[in-house]
Amino acid sequence: MRLKKAVIYTHWTEDFLDTLDKRTRKRFEVIVDRLMQEGLLTYPDARKMQGHDNLFEIRVRSPWDGQVRVFYAYADSNAIYMLNGFIKKTQETPLKELRLARAIMKEFGL
Repeated sequence: MRLKKAVIYTHWTEDFLDTLDKRTRKRFEVIVDRLMQEGLLTYPDARKMQGHDNLFEIRVRSPWDGQVRVFYAYADSNAIYMLNGFIKKTQETPLKELRLARAIMKEFGL
C-alpha cells in the first residue's frame, strides 16, 4: 500500500485559491488528491518546469477562471508544498511568478 503524501499550502496559494470559482477549485482539489495518492502527476494535469529540478505546475483549465496554474515542489518523500498560483494569460509563464515560486522554495529550504 502506497503512503499518502502530505500537501502543505503556503499562504500565497491559499490566498490565490480563495479567488477562484468554487467549480475551478473543485477541479484543482481533484488533481491534488490524485497527487497525494500517487505522488506524481503527468501531462496534461501537471508538468515539470523546464530548467528547474524540483519545480512543477498543476494545470487546470476552467471556463470560469481560464488557465489556472499552481506551482509545487517536493520537500521530502512524504511532503509536497503548494507554492503559489496564478491565472496564465499568455503562452509564456510569467517570470514574476517563477521568481516568486523560487523565493518561496528558498524560504522553505526546498
